[in-house]
Amino acid sequence: VGIGYANKCLDVLPETGKAQAEMRFMRALNYYVLLDAFRNVPLEITQIHEEGYLPKQATAKDVFDFCVAELNAIKDELGTEKIHGYPTRFAANMVLAKLYLNANVYLGTNDNGNYDKALAEVEAIIKDGGYTLAANYSDNFKNDINTSPEVIFALPLDKTNASHNYLV
Repeated sequence: VGIGYANKCLDVLPETGKAQAEMRFMRALNYYVLLDAFRNVPLEITQIHEEGYLPKQATAKDVFDFCVAELNAIKDELGTEKIHGYPTRFAANMVLAKLYLNANVYLGTNDNGNYDKALAEVEAIIKDGGYTLAANYSDNFKNDINTSPEVIFALPLDKTNASHNYLV
């Protein structure tokens, strides 16, 4: 659903700009979740199709490469201003770090260079992001975490209509 909504927005948004970068981030994040859970999934970048169109399954490598390329292409455009619920450069760095950290599992390879790439992404977050650990670990699980010093990216959920739905 998230990929379809992102694609629908991207089909009408200008080809550049922060809104476009945010939608590309959300699409890449959703593909990362699918890659992590299922590996080979359809890789769709538009909602505009001819009648009767059926998507084809892509390889884990195709999905991995797509996510890495998308996140690297947009991370500068996302910026560094921290607004709760909106992705920043640091959110893109974190998703890239997770992709690189798990690349050998996703791709069936044994490339230690991906660990260096993951470390570089995390170091960028630590050096430039200004994130720190919360004073109390349990503070990260309060109803309002928009001032948490360690939340890099959060998906705000409605307590009544979307509570406990962490894989939205």
